[in-house]
Amino acid sequence: MLWEIMLNSDRQRADMLLMAAQALFDPVLLGTPTELAIRYLRSAYPNNVVNYDVTSDLSMSGLWSRMTRDFGCTMNYDFDQLVRQSAPIRAISRNLRSVLEDAPHDTEIVDLARVFVVTVFDAAREDIEGFGLDATTAKLVILYTFLFLLAHADLDGSAARKFWLEKGYVGPLERAEVTKVFLDYPEIFVRGPILEMAVMAAHQYRTGKTNRGAIHDGMHMVYAPYVSAILSNDRAFLTHAAEHQRYHTRLLHMSQVQISGVELDLNDYPDDQTLHRLDKAR
Repeated sequence: MLWEIMLNSDRQRADMLLMAAQALFDPVLLGTPTELAIRYLRSAYPNNVVNYDVTSDLSMSGLWSRMTRDFGCTMNYDFDQLVRQSAPIRAISRNLRSVLEDAPHDTEIVDLARVFVVTVFDAAREDIEGFGLDATTAKLVILYTFLFLLAHADLDGSAARKFWLEKGYVGPLERAEVTKVFLDYPEIFVRGPILEMAVMAAHQYRTGKTNRGAIHDGMHMVYAPYVSAILSNDRAFLTHAAEHQRYHTRLLHMSQVQISGVELDLNDYPDDQTLHRLDKAR
């Protein structure tokens, strides 16, 4: 969610949302989807256990912790760079049908994802069929892996680069090398944080949501193994909870939640920067 706030093109609204997050969010950042997926593969695979640190190692983690204590502190970042970095997710999400149904596309990143997904799916088909996993969910597992471990379409690509270095790969990766990861870790299709994202995205896809929000909605589910509840204003999360018993009490629509409100005492935040940000929010 913090990432989506940072990507808001209305910069004043983004700052107001960021300030609300400073008041409401925990001072400890959970890991990015890339960090959590790699830690699962490195430490927990193939068991579905959380025996690894789930907090983020990003350089912004310390800043965020300070921001939750000091409303005069904000986050300065390269908005245009963040837009470019997340562009693969938006492009692929808008053209998800092309990727999942193997329809050639004239956008390079979309067609690259399509070829990668179909190649890995064919190579791992025996394992996928043995697990009883449907093709759409399996292809989305492959797609999320492509986005985070190859396209580095996350807040920070350093965790992915370190992962490949551990594997002995330096420089551009050949498709066969990446495909081997799925053959080495076949149960990535039935356990772990990448599967959590893929199941939700598949639900969105089957219910007709193929716009740019489908991939982002799935990303919210990466945190399902680590939190007691996920709140959303998207009713798709309600139907997803109804279809999966383990989520019945963990996926909540905002209509099910009573919010008493948050009051800020300006005397607690006397500095000029905080007062300026609060004044703009009025």
